[in-house]
Amino acid sequence: MTLKLDETSLTLRRVDGEETVSALASGEVRLGLGEPEIGRVLSLRALPRLGPANWNEGQAQATGLVDLVLIYESGGQAQARRVSGSMSGQHGGEGQETEGQGVEAGSEGGEVDAGSGASEWGEGASNAGKHPHGEKDTEGKTRATSAEGHLLTPEDETGAGPGDVLESSVWRDALQFEAWAELNLQAALERSTGASPVDAEPGKEPNRETRTPEGRPEVEQSSGSAQSAVTDGAIPVELRADCRVESIEYQVDEDGRGLQVEVSLSVTFRATHQETIQLVTGVSAGTKRVHLEGERAVLEQLVGQGQASQTVRGHVPLDTTGHPAARRLLDVRPVAAIERSEAGSGSVEVQGTIRLAVLYVPIDASQGALAAAFWPTATKWSAVIPVAGTQPGHKPRPKASIGGFDAALDDDGRGLEFALELEIQTDVVALTNLTLLESVDGDGIELAVATNALELEALVGETTSQVNLQQELEVGEPLPGVEHVLLGEGQIRVDRAQCRQDQVQVEGSLDLEMFYMAGGWEATPEVVSWPKGLEFGETLVVPGVHAGDTAKVEAQVVEVQLVRRNSRVVSANVSVQFSVRVVRPLAVDGVTDVVEIPPLEEDPPALRFVLLQPGDTLWRLATRYRTTVEGLKAENPWISTEGLKAGRKVCIPQRILVRNS
Repeated sequence: MTLKLDETSLTLRRVDGEETVSALASGEVRLGLGEPEIGRVLSLRALPRLGPANWNEGQAQATGLVDLVLIYESGGQAQARRVSGSMSGQHGGEGQETEGQGVEAGSEGGEVDAGSGASEWGEGASNAGKHPHGEKDTEGKTRATSAEGHLLTPEDETGAGPGDVLESSVWRDALQFEAWAELNLQAALERSTGASPVDAEPGKEPNRETRTPEGRPEVEQSSGSAQSAVTDGAIPVELRADCRVESIEYQVDEDGRGLQVEVSLSVTFRATHQETIQLVTGVSAGTKRVHLEGERAVLEQLVGQGQASQTVRGHVPLDTTGHPAARRLLDVRPVAAIERSEAGSGSVEVQGTIRLAVLYVPIDASQGALAAAFWPTATKWSAVIPVAGTQPGHKPRPKASIGGFDAALDDDGRGLEFALELEIQTDVVALTNLTLLESVDGDGIELAVATNALELEALVGETTSQVNLQQELEVGEPLPGVEHVLLGEGQIRVDRAQCRQDQVQVEGSLDLEMFYMAGGWEATPEVVSWPKGLEFGETLVVPGVHAGDTAKVEAQVVEVQLVRRNSRVVSANVSVQFSVRVVRPLAVDGVTDVVEIPPLEEDPPALRFVLLQPGDTLWRLATRYRTTVEGLKAENPWISTEGLKAGRKVCIPQRILVRNS
């Protein structure tokens, strides 16, 4: 045989279904013994975390817990109690890639005391058994411990002062919530493989079944992970879920010692599976001419996945940044940012920084009851993540999060020492530039071509861009006017991404929040929120993009700067990093195999024995010798149990006695 094939094996990640639904967490939380009653709420923040996503009665399901962080003025000092309020988007997150509507799902929370740390979470919870925001000691004080970039520390042992009107409290596992989504995997799986999903019981590890080319099953037990897998017979489907806070409603109890809280969340479920396909990308036949037709495309092949965790330590000064020394910490908010990543042999190196924001009570009472500081680069970090099969030139796609946090003031209050647990996860892909063959013809040679209907995504381009968004914001009545700004925070939403010629138009909004000191006879700390306070429409340049392509956008707030213009107006300058990846849907009948068919003999034998060669399949044998797969199996019953093995003889039955015209 003179035929030579260039074959490529691609491992692709397929999205089988994605849906965003609403969830509700509500209940009552109560202050602990010794904590002053609530006079006026300054800030209430909700920090959700999800347990493993599961399949339950054919639906995607996830259960989560919400920690609550409260900063308030005590009842004895506050001039007026804010008994109710609402806050939007208190927990930052990545921009959504898709829009979705879902049904509301929630569970009523019970009464929770501050610092109790009681939980029914069980296995799979992050930092299980450890209070993520602080633990009460025997004297009722709180050690500075935090998760997901947040920390609370009540008063230390220094003397009381005017700033002591400000208090902070935390409730771990305060509220529970549940979300359900009806992901229709049937159509997606049938398009790609012809398989159908089978439900997996929550809490169980389903069997993952793969098959040999001859159809013999090979079963292996899946390992536990933060996402669940459901088998469809031949394909393990992974289910992941992410959540973000949309809004918080609260009301202070009449005795000032508790809150009625309602947290609205959005939960996004995504089901994916890995699929390996074999493609023929080139054909040659010695001196004979072969005609090839196809389309060039860049495909992303999944190489592997990896994760790592490490402790990052640092120290930041207060006095050298122009801020007064601290007497008490109220809130510390670190964020892990990735600056660069590079693939090596069997590993990925990721480098980044920790951004840090601090709210605290200053030592000098003349400076006001509240002060703040921000460090764009509190410390740098690097991590090496093992990923089997990775080589230089592959492309990592890392994400970093903070799993636990500790902080303490220096003895003189002029600096802050911190340590955090950093968790990094990464996918690694290889960009493969190839020709998707759709037809193969030969001159003076008879060829049989096998094709498969493929739905693929070709990578058009990707870019990362940092832009500054600006907007003037008004502080309306009844809030007092602004004396000076302390700290600004923002959460971004991407609502729409549309492709045009060499461009991606991204539209969305930011929820903004500002801590500030109010003017007047006596300075007081205040907080103002602007839901969708800044709307944007940015044009990002991505060469090669056409209308009809699909843009997948992630956005992250890098820094929020709020500058006082007058007592009622502040100017917002928000630095945002956009990561855009554009793909083009491709529907092709891809060539998966080509066989040269020898000329038909005048007097073919009734039986022939052939020595199997590496790469032989039933289709190749049946096509080459003008018979059928069923006929081969009938003459060689051992194939069904043993499969095809190179070096063994196979009996070719009577060929079809019909000459091709």
